[in-house]
Amino acid sequence: MDKEGVKTARSLSKSADEDWNPFLACSEETNLWKRLFHALTSRGFMGMVQELKKNRDEAPQWLTFLGNGVDSISGFCGSLYGKAFPHLNLSREEMITAFSSISHWPSSPIRAFGWHPHISKFAIAWQDDHIKVYTLKSNIVPLLKHRQQQAVTCLAWRPLSASVLAVGCNTGIFIWTVDPTSPVTRLGSSSVRHLSQPCHNPVTSISWSPNGQLLVSGSPADSTMMVWDVNMETATPLYRAGGGISLTCWSPDERKLFVATPGSMFRIWEAQTWTCEKWSNLAGRCKSACWSPDGSIILFAVAEEPALYSLKFISHFAGDTDVHGSAIGAQMAVKAANLSPHCFNNGDDSVTVGGVVKSMAWDPLGERLAVIFEDDDGKAQEIVAIFKTRLKPTFEVIPSGFVRGPPDSFPELVAFQQNFSKGALLTVGWSDGSITFVPLLFTSSKDTHPVSHHAQNGVFTNGTRIN
Repeated sequence: MDKEGVKTARSLSKSADEDWNPFLACSEETNLWKRLFHALTSRGFMGMVQELKKNRDEAPQWLTFLGNGVDSISGFCGSLYGKAFPHLNLSREEMITAFSSISHWPSSPIRAFGWHPHISKFAIAWQDDHIKVYTLKSNIVPLLKHRQQQAVTCLAWRPLSASVLAVGCNTGIFIWTVDPTSPVTRLGSSSVRHLSQPCHNPVTSISWSPNGQLLVSGSPADSTMMVWDVNMETATPLYRAGGGISLTCWSPDERKLFVATPGSMFRIWEAQTWTCEKWSNLAGRCKSACWSPDGSIILFAVAEEPALYSLKFISHFAGDTDVHGSAIGAQMAVKAANLSPHCFNNGDDSVTVGGVVKSMAWDPLGERLAVIFEDDDGKAQEIVAIFKTRLKPTFEVIPSGFVRGPPDSFPELVAFQQNFSKGALLTVGWSDGSITFVPLLFTSSKDTHPVSHHAQNGVFTNGTRIN
Protein backbone atom coordinates (compact mmCIF):
# COMPACT_ATOMS: atom_id res chain seq x y z
CA MET A 1 0.00 0.00 0.00
CA ASP A 2 1.13 3.53 -0.73
CA LYS A 3 2.29 5.36 2.39
CA GLU A 4 1.80 8.87 1.00
CA GLY A 5 0.21 11.46 3.22
CA VAL A 6 1.31 9.93 6.51
CA LYS A 7 2.19 12.79 8.83
CA THR A 8 3.15 13.06 12.46
CA ALA A 9 0.13 12.93 14.75
CA ARG A 10 -0.79 15.76 17.06
CA SER A 11 0.06 15.35 20.71
CA LEU A 12 -2.75 14.70 23.17
CA SER A 13 -0.83 16.29 26.03
CA LYS A 14 -2.02 19.83 25.32
CA SER A 15 -4.40 21.54 27.68
CA ALA A 16 -7.88 20.09 27.72
CA ASP A 17 -9.28 23.61 27.46
CA GLU A 18 -8.23 23.69 23.81
CA ASP A 19 -10.52 20.78 22.92
CA TRP A 20 -13.84 22.26 23.93
CA ASN A 21 -16.43 23.59 21.55
CA PRO A 22 -15.13 26.79 19.91
CA PHE A 23 -18.70 28.02 19.38
CA LEU A 24 -19.02 28.45 23.16
CA ALA A 25 -15.83 30.49 23.50
CA CYS A 26 -15.81 32.78 26.50
CA SER A 27 -13.55 35.83 26.80
CA GLU A 28 -11.66 36.84 29.91
CA GLU A 29 -13.72 40.05 30.15
CA THR A 30 -16.96 38.06 30.63
CA ASN A 31 -18.20 38.15 34.21
CA LEU A 32 -17.44 35.23 36.54
CA TRP A 33 -20.93 33.74 36.51
CA LYS A 34 -20.98 33.47 32.73
CA ARG A 35 -17.54 31.86 32.72
CA LEU A 36 -18.66 29.33 35.33
CA PHE A 37 -21.79 28.55 33.31
CA HIS A 38 -19.69 28.10 30.18
CA ALA A 39 -17.35 25.72 32.04
CA LEU A 40 -20.31 23.75 33.38
CA THR A 41 -21.93 23.28 29.96
CA SER A 42 -18.69 22.46 28.13
CA ARG A 43 -16.65 20.55 30.71
CA GLY A 44 -19.12 19.39 33.34
CA PHE A 45 -19.33 20.01 37.07
CA MET A 46 -15.63 19.43 37.82
CA GLY A 47 -14.73 21.72 34.94
CA MET A 48 -16.72 24.45 36.66
CA VAL A 49 -14.86 23.74 39.93
CA GLN A 50 -11.52 24.10 38.14
CA GLU A 51 -12.65 27.37 36.58
CA LEU A 52 -13.63 28.60 40.03
CA LYS A 53 -10.15 27.76 41.39
CA LYS A 54 -8.55 29.81 38.60
CA ASN A 55 -10.75 32.82 39.46
CA ARG A 56 -10.85 32.57 43.25
CA ASP A 57 -9.94 36.28 43.62
CA GLU A 58 -13.18 37.31 41.87
CA ALA A 59 -15.47 34.79 43.58
CA PRO A 60 -17.33 35.39 46.85
CA GLN A 61 -15.63 33.87 49.89
CA TRP A 62 -18.43 31.36 50.51
CA LEU A 63 -18.27 30.12 46.91
CA THR A 64 -14.49 29.72 47.05
CA PHE A 65 -14.79 27.78 50.33
CA LEU A 66 -17.46 25.51 48.80
CA GLY A 67 -15.39 24.93 45.66
CA ASN A 68 -12.26 24.04 47.66
CA GLY A 69 -14.26 21.53 49.70
CA VAL A 70 -15.70 19.86 46.62
CA ASP A 71 -12.25 19.75 45.00
CA SER A 72 -10.68 18.16 48.10
CA ILE A 73 -13.37 15.48 48.36
CA SER A 74 -13.12 14.78 44.65
CA GLY A 75 -9.33 14.48 44.84
CA PHE A 76 -9.51 12.08 47.79
CA CYS A 77 -12.09 9.85 46.08
CA GLY A 78 -10.13 10.00 42.84
CA SER A 79 -6.92 8.89 44.57
CA LEU A 80 -8.69 5.87 46.09
CA TYR A 81 -10.23 5.00 42.70
CA GLY A 82 -6.84 5.46 41.02
CA LYS A 83 -5.21 3.01 43.45
CA ALA A 84 -7.90 0.41 42.71
CA PHE A 85 -7.61 0.99 38.95
CA PRO A 86 -4.05 2.22 38.16
CA HIS A 87 -4.78 2.73 34.45
CA LEU A 88 -6.97 5.71 35.35
CA ASN A 89 -3.80 7.59 36.34
CA LEU A 90 -2.54 7.38 32.76
CA SER A 91 -2.70 10.27 30.33
CA ARG A 92 -5.02 10.00 27.32
CA GLU A 93 -2.17 9.04 25.00
CA GLU A 94 -0.80 6.47 27.46
CA MET A 95 -4.27 4.97 27.93
CA ILE A 96 -4.84 4.64 24.19
CA THR A 97 -1.39 3.09 23.77
CA ALA A 98 -2.10 0.53 26.50
CA PHE A 99 -5.50 -0.59 25.16
CA SER A 100 -5.28 -0.09 21.41
CA SER A 101 -5.23 -3.22 19.23
CA ILE A 102 -2.27 -1.71 17.35
CA SER A 103 1.06 -3.09 18.58
CA HIS A 104 2.82 0.28 18.98
CA TRP A 105 0.14 2.93 18.64
CA PRO A 106 2.16 6.15 19.24
CA SER A 107 4.79 5.44 16.56
CA SER A 108 2.77 3.33 14.13
CA PRO A 109 1.93 4.95 10.76
CA ILE A 110 -1.26 2.83 10.80
CA ARG A 111 -3.73 3.58 13.59
CA ALA A 112 -6.68 1.30 12.65
CA PHE A 113 -7.88 -1.00 9.88
CA GLY A 114 -11.22 -2.54 8.97
CA TRP A 115 -12.53 -4.81 6.20
CA HIS A 116 -16.12 -4.37 5.07
CA PRO A 117 -18.17 -7.48 6.03
CA HIS A 118 -19.80 -7.94 2.60
CA ILE A 119 -17.84 -5.94 0.01
CA SER A 120 -14.20 -6.11 -1.07
CA LYS A 121 -13.18 -2.79 0.42
CA PHE A 122 -11.39 -1.63 3.55
CA ALA A 123 -10.63 1.52 5.53
CA ILE A 124 -7.26 2.57 6.95
CA ALA A 125 -6.70 5.24 9.60
CA TRP A 126 -3.27 6.86 9.30
CA GLN A 127 -1.16 8.54 11.95
CA ASP A 128 -2.38 12.06 11.16
CA ASP A 129 -5.99 10.89 11.83
CA HIS A 130 -7.23 10.92 8.26
CA ILE A 131 -8.93 7.79 6.94
CA LYS A 132 -8.80 6.42 3.40
CA VAL A 133 -11.27 3.94 1.94
CA TYR A 134 -9.94 1.56 -0.72
CA THR A 135 -12.28 -0.47 -2.92
CA LEU A 136 -10.78 -3.28 -4.97
CA LYS A 137 -11.09 -2.66 -8.73
CA SER A 138 -11.72 1.07 -8.15
CA ASN A 139 -9.34 4.03 -8.37
CA ILE A 140 -11.54 6.32 -6.25
CA VAL A 141 -10.16 6.65 -2.71
CA PRO A 142 -12.42 8.72 -0.42
CA LEU A 143 -10.70 10.73 2.32
CA LEU A 144 -12.41 11.04 5.70
CA LYS A 145 -11.05 13.84 7.86
CA HIS A 146 -12.59 16.01 10.58
CA ARG A 147 -10.89 18.47 12.90
CA GLN A 148 -12.40 16.82 16.00
CA GLN A 149 -11.52 13.30 14.81
CA GLN A 150 -8.36 13.04 16.92
CA ALA A 151 -6.32 10.00 17.94
CA VAL A 152 -8.24 7.35 15.96
CA THR A 153 -8.18 3.98 17.75
CA CYS A 154 -10.64 1.67 15.94
CA LEU A 155 -12.84 1.26 12.84
CA ALA A 156 -15.94 -0.84 12.16
CA TRP A 157 -18.12 -1.05 9.03
CA ARG A 158 -21.85 -1.37 9.63
CA PRO A 159 -23.23 -4.79 8.62
CA LEU A 160 -25.91 -4.90 5.93
CA SER A 161 -24.86 -1.44 4.75
CA ALA A 162 -22.51 -0.55 1.93
CA SER A 163 -21.61 2.92 3.15
CA VAL A 164 -21.63 3.44 6.95
CA LEU A 165 -18.32 3.42 8.84
CA ALA A 166 -17.95 3.95 12.61
CA VAL A 167 -14.70 5.47 13.91
CA GLY A 168 -13.68 5.42 17.58
CA CYS A 169 -11.26 8.11 18.73
CA ASN A 170 -10.22 10.38 21.59
CA THR A 171 -13.32 12.57 21.28
CA GLY A 172 -15.99 9.89 20.88
CA ILE A 173 -17.41 8.20 17.78
CA PHE A 174 -17.73 9.50 14.23
CA ILE A 175 -20.27 7.92 11.89
CA TRP A 176 -19.28 8.43 8.26
CA THR A 177 -21.52 7.76 5.25
CA VAL A 178 -19.28 6.87 2.30
CA ASP A 179 -21.43 6.70 -0.83
CA PRO A 180 -19.90 3.93 -2.98
CA THR A 181 -21.31 5.48 -6.17
CA SER A 182 -20.06 9.02 -5.55
CA PRO A 183 -16.96 10.30 -7.38
CA VAL A 184 -16.23 12.75 -4.53
CA THR A 185 -12.96 11.92 -2.75
CA ARG A 186 -13.01 14.49 0.08
CA LEU A 187 -16.16 14.05 2.17
CA GLY A 188 -17.71 17.08 3.83
CA SER A 189 -19.48 17.65 7.14
CA SER A 190 -22.80 16.49 5.66
CA SER A 191 -21.37 12.97 5.49
CA VAL A 192 -20.48 12.62 9.17
CA ARG A 193 -22.15 12.60 12.60
CA HIS A 194 -20.38 12.92 15.94
CA LEU A 195 -21.62 10.79 18.85
CA SER A 196 -20.30 11.41 22.35
CA GLN A 197 -21.21 11.06 26.01
CA PRO A 198 -19.65 12.85 29.01
CA CYS A 199 -16.65 10.95 30.44
CA HIS A 200 -16.98 8.28 27.73
CA ASN A 201 -13.63 8.89 26.06
CA PRO A 202 -11.24 7.94 24.68
CA VAL A 203 -13.25 5.27 22.84
CA THR A 204 -10.88 2.36 22.18
CA SER A 205 -13.35 -0.37 21.19
CA ILE A 206 -16.52 -0.45 19.08
CA SER A 207 -18.60 -3.35 17.76
CA TRP A 208 -21.73 -3.52 15.59
CA SER A 209 -24.49 -6.01 16.17
CA PRO A 210 -24.57 -8.45 13.21
CA ASN A 211 -27.88 -6.97 12.01
CA GLY A 212 -26.41 -3.45 12.06
CA GLN A 213 -29.09 -2.06 14.38
CA LEU A 214 -26.93 -1.34 17.43
CA LEU A 215 -23.38 -0.18 18.06
CA VAL A 216 -21.61 -0.75 21.38
CA SER A 217 -18.64 1.33 22.51
CA GLY A 218 -16.24 1.09 25.41
CA SER A 219 -13.65 3.33 27.04
CA PRO A 220 -10.98 2.33 29.59
CA ALA A 221 -11.83 5.53 31.46
CA ASP A 222 -15.56 4.72 31.83
CA SER A 223 -17.16 1.67 33.46
CA THR A 224 -20.33 2.27 31.44
CA MET A 225 -20.80 0.48 28.12
CA MET A 226 -22.81 2.54 25.66
CA VAL A 227 -25.33 0.81 23.39
CA TRP A 228 -26.03 3.23 20.53
CA ASP A 229 -29.03 3.46 18.26
CA VAL A 230 -27.09 5.23 15.53
CA ASN A 231 -30.16 6.15 13.47
CA MET A 232 -31.68 7.97 16.46
CA GLU A 233 -28.28 9.16 17.74
CA THR A 234 -29.19 7.98 21.25
CA ALA A 235 -27.27 5.80 23.71
CA THR A 236 -28.40 3.43 26.45
CA PRO A 237 -25.77 3.16 29.22
CA LEU A 238 -25.09 -0.22 30.84
CA TYR A 239 -23.04 0.22 33.99
CA ARG A 240 -21.06 -2.49 35.72
CA ALA A 241 -18.17 -1.92 38.14
CA GLY A 242 -14.76 -2.75 36.76
CA GLY A 243 -12.81 0.45 36.19
CA GLY A 244 -13.51 0.74 32.47
CA ILE A 245 -14.00 -1.27 29.29
CA SER A 246 -11.07 -2.29 27.12
CA LEU A 247 -12.63 -4.63 24.53
CA THR A 248 -16.06 -5.33 23.03
CA CYS A 249 -16.90 -8.10 20.57
CA TRP A 250 -20.39 -9.09 19.36
CA SER A 251 -21.00 -12.76 18.50
CA PRO A 252 -22.03 -13.62 14.91
CA ASP A 253 -25.30 -15.15 16.13
CA GLU A 254 -26.29 -11.78 17.70
CA ARG A 255 -27.05 -13.43 21.05
CA LYS A 256 -23.90 -12.69 23.02
CA LEU A 257 -21.55 -9.79 23.61
CA PHE A 258 -18.02 -10.19 24.98
CA VAL A 259 -16.91 -7.23 27.13
CA ALA A 260 -13.46 -7.11 28.78
CA THR A 261 -12.28 -4.73 31.49
CA PRO A 262 -8.77 -3.33 32.08
CA GLY A 263 -8.51 -5.71 35.05
CA SER A 264 -8.52 -9.50 35.25
CA MET A 265 -12.20 -9.84 34.46
CA PHE A 266 -14.60 -9.98 31.52
CA ARG A 267 -18.34 -10.38 31.05
CA ILE A 268 -20.51 -12.22 28.55
CA TRP A 269 -23.72 -10.26 27.96
CA GLU A 270 -26.91 -11.96 26.76
CA ALA A 271 -28.10 -9.51 24.11
CA GLN A 272 -31.84 -10.29 24.31
CA THR A 273 -32.38 -9.78 28.05
CA TRP A 274 -29.20 -7.70 28.65
CA THR A 275 -28.10 -9.80 31.59
CA CYS A 276 -24.49 -10.88 31.99
CA GLU A 277 -22.16 -13.49 33.42
CA LYS A 278 -18.92 -12.39 35.07
CA TRP A 279 -15.65 -14.30 34.58
CA SER A 280 -12.84 -13.23 36.90
CA ASN A 281 -9.55 -14.32 38.51
CA LEU A 282 -7.72 -14.40 35.18
CA ALA A 283 -3.91 -14.34 35.04
CA GLY A 284 -4.15 -10.81 33.60
CA ARG A 285 -6.41 -8.59 31.57
CA CYS A 286 -7.92 -9.96 28.37
CA LYS A 287 -5.87 -8.61 25.46
CA SER A 288 -7.69 -10.10 22.47
CA ALA A 289 -10.78 -12.18 21.73
CA CYS A 290 -12.44 -13.74 18.66
CA TRP A 291 -15.77 -15.52 18.09
CA SER A 292 -16.20 -18.66 16.01
CA PRO A 293 -18.42 -18.22 12.92
CA ASP A 294 -21.44 -19.83 14.60
CA GLY A 295 -20.99 -17.95 17.88
CA SER A 296 -20.58 -21.14 19.88
CA ILE A 297 -16.94 -20.53 20.96
CA ILE A 298 -15.12 -17.44 22.17
CA LEU A 299 -11.33 -17.67 21.93
CA PHE A 300 -9.36 -15.26 24.12
CA ALA A 301 -5.85 -14.52 25.39
CA VAL A 302 -4.79 -12.80 28.60
CA ALA A 303 -1.73 -10.84 29.65
CA GLU A 304 0.99 -12.58 31.64
CA GLU A 305 0.19 -16.06 30.30
CA PRO A 306 1.35 -17.65 26.98
CA ALA A 307 -1.85 -19.52 26.21
CA LEU A 308 -5.16 -19.42 24.35
CA TYR A 309 -8.38 -20.12 26.23
CA SER A 310 -11.79 -21.04 24.87
CA LEU A 311 -15.33 -20.86 26.20
CA LYS A 312 -17.87 -23.14 24.53
CA PHE A 313 -21.53 -22.17 24.77
CA ILE A 314 -24.45 -24.57 24.77
CA SER A 315 -26.78 -24.10 21.80
CA HIS A 316 -29.78 -21.94 22.62
CA PHE A 317 -33.19 -23.43 22.02
CA ALA A 318 -36.56 -22.03 22.87
CA GLY A 319 -37.18 -22.39 26.58
CA ASP A 320 -33.59 -23.40 27.44
CA THR A 321 -32.97 -21.40 30.56
CA ASP A 322 -31.41 -22.18 33.88
CA VAL A 323 -33.15 -22.03 37.23
CA HIS A 324 -32.52 -18.29 37.42
CA GLY A 325 -34.18 -17.64 34.07
CA SER A 326 -31.01 -16.63 32.19
CA ALA A 327 -29.88 -18.21 28.94
CA ILE A 328 -27.68 -21.30 29.25
CA GLY A 329 -24.05 -20.31 28.83
CA ALA A 330 -20.51 -21.63 29.11
CA GLN A 331 -19.57 -23.66 32.17
CA MET A 332 -15.76 -23.59 32.13
CA ALA A 333 -12.84 -21.93 30.35
CA VAL A 334 -10.53 -24.48 28.72
CA LYS A 335 -6.88 -23.95 27.75
CA ALA A 336 -6.96 -24.48 23.98
CA ALA A 337 -3.25 -24.05 23.24
CA ASN A 338 0.05 -23.66 25.07
CA LEU A 339 1.93 -20.83 23.36
CA SER A 340 5.22 -20.94 25.27
CA PRO A 341 8.12 -19.41 23.29
CA HIS A 342 10.07 -21.69 20.96
CA CYS A 343 13.30 -20.95 19.11
CA PHE A 344 13.56 -22.01 15.46
CA ASN A 345 16.98 -22.30 13.81
CA ASN A 346 17.50 -21.81 10.09
CA GLY A 347 21.21 -22.04 9.43
CA ASP A 348 22.86 -18.97 10.93
CA ASP A 349 19.50 -17.35 11.56
CA SER A 350 17.27 -18.09 14.54
CA VAL A 351 13.93 -16.66 15.53
CA THR A 352 11.81 -17.00 18.65
CA VAL A 353 8.07 -17.37 18.22
CA GLY A 354 5.47 -17.64 20.96
CA GLY A 355 4.72 -16.11 24.33
CA VAL A 356 2.02 -13.70 25.43
CA VAL A 357 -0.49 -12.82 22.69
CA LYS A 358 -0.48 -9.18 21.56
CA SER A 359 -3.43 -9.44 19.17
CA MET A 360 -5.10 -12.04 16.94
CA ALA A 361 -7.69 -12.50 14.22
CA TRP A 362 -9.85 -15.50 13.22
CA ASP A 363 -10.97 -15.95 9.63
CA PRO A 364 -14.74 -15.99 8.84
CA LEU A 365 -14.70 -19.76 8.16
CA GLY A 366 -13.19 -20.50 11.54
CA GLU A 367 -10.26 -22.42 10.00
CA ARG A 368 -7.26 -20.07 10.21
CA LEU A 369 -6.04 -18.02 13.17
CA ALA A 370 -3.36 -15.30 12.91
CA VAL A 371 -1.51 -14.31 16.09
CA ILE A 372 0.93 -11.50 16.94
CA PHE A 373 3.09 -12.27 19.98
CA GLU A 374 4.96 -9.88 22.22
CA ASP A 375 8.45 -10.34 23.65
CA ASP A 376 9.59 -9.86 27.23
CA ASP A 377 9.82 -6.08 26.72
CA GLY A 378 6.19 -5.86 25.55
CA LYS A 379 7.18 -5.26 21.90
CA ALA A 380 5.66 -7.20 19.02
CA GLN A 381 7.68 -10.10 17.65
CA GLU A 382 8.69 -9.79 14.00
CA ILE A 383 6.75 -12.87 12.80
CA VAL A 384 3.01 -13.52 12.58
CA ALA A 385 2.08 -17.10 13.50
CA ILE A 386 -0.64 -18.91 11.56
CA PHE A 387 -2.67 -21.73 13.11
CA LYS A 388 -5.23 -24.11 11.67
CA THR A 389 -8.36 -24.43 13.78
CA ARG A 390 -10.97 -27.15 13.85
CA LEU A 391 -14.34 -26.66 15.56
CA LYS A 392 -15.75 -30.20 15.36
CA PRO A 393 -15.87 -32.79 16.77
CA THR A 394 -13.67 -31.07 19.37
CA PHE A 395 -12.01 -27.67 19.20
CA GLU A 396 -8.35 -27.85 18.11
CA VAL A 397 -5.58 -25.33 17.41
CA ILE A 398 -2.77 -26.66 15.16
CA PRO A 399 0.42 -24.74 14.15
CA SER A 400 0.50 -24.09 10.40
CA GLY A 401 3.16 -21.53 9.42
CA PHE A 402 4.61 -18.04 9.72
CA VAL A 403 4.41 -14.71 7.90
CA ARG A 404 7.41 -12.36 7.86
CA GLY A 405 7.20 -8.77 6.71
CA PRO A 406 9.61 -6.26 5.13
CA PRO A 407 13.14 -6.07 6.59
CA ASP A 408 13.45 -4.38 10.01
CA SER A 409 9.70 -4.23 10.49
CA PHE A 410 7.25 -5.87 12.89
CA PRO A 411 3.50 -6.44 12.63
CA GLU A 412 1.12 -3.80 13.95
CA LEU A 413 -2.21 -5.50 13.16
CA VAL A 414 -3.78 -8.58 11.59
CA ALA A 415 -7.21 -8.92 9.96
CA PHE A 416 -9.03 -11.23 7.55
CA GLN A 417 -11.11 -10.24 4.54
CA GLN A 418 -14.71 -11.15 5.33
CA ASN A 419 -15.86 -12.27 1.87
CA PHE A 420 -12.87 -14.10 0.40
CA SER A 421 -14.17 -17.16 -1.48
CA LYS A 422 -11.04 -19.29 -1.87
CA GLY A 423 -9.98 -19.88 1.72
CA ALA A 424 -8.77 -16.95 3.82
CA LEU A 425 -7.11 -13.67 2.89
CA LEU A 426 -4.87 -12.42 5.70
CA THR A 427 -4.07 -8.72 5.93
CA VAL A 428 -1.02 -7.60 7.94
CA GLY A 429 -0.10 -3.99 8.70
CA TRP A 430 3.61 -3.43 9.38
CA SER A 431 5.56 -0.87 11.37
CA ASP A 432 6.98 0.75 8.20
CA GLY A 433 3.46 1.65 7.04
CA SER A 434 3.16 -1.10 4.44
CA ILE A 435 0.23 -3.52 4.24
CA THR A 436 0.51 -7.02 2.79
CA PHE A 437 -2.25 -9.37 1.67
CA VAL A 438 -1.48 -13.06 2.16
CA PRO A 439 -3.88 -15.55 0.50
CA LEU A 440 -4.20 -18.77 2.46
CA LEU A 441 -5.71 -21.04 -0.17
CA PHE A 442 -7.52 -24.12 1.07
CA THR A 443 -10.75 -26.02 0.66
CA SER A 444 -13.02 -25.39 3.60
CA SER A 445 -14.14 -28.40 5.57
CA LYS A 446 -17.67 -27.12 5.02
CA ASP A 447 -17.33 -27.45 1.23
CA THR A 448 -18.38 -30.69 -0.45
CA HIS A 449 -16.55 -29.96 -3.71
CA PRO A 450 -12.93 -28.87 -4.19
CA VAL A 451 -12.24 -25.28 -5.15
CA SER A 452 -9.93 -24.42 -8.01
CA HIS A 453 -7.52 -21.52 -7.48
CA HIS A 454 -6.31 -19.35 -10.33
CA ALA A 455 -3.91 -16.42 -10.19
CA GLN A 456 -2.33 -14.40 -12.96
CA ASN A 457 0.28 -11.68 -12.44
CA GLY A 458 -0.45 -11.55 -8.74
CA VAL A 459 -4.15 -10.70 -9.20
CA PHE A 460 -6.59 -13.26 -7.86
CA THR A 461 -10.06 -13.80 -9.26
CA ASN A 462 -11.69 -11.69 -6.54
CA GLY A 463 -9.48 -8.73 -7.45
CA THR A 464 -7.08 -8.95 -4.52
CA ARG A 465 -3.62 -7.72 -5.46
CA ILE A 466 -0.63 -9.20 -3.66
CA ASN A 467 2.35 -7.02 -2.70
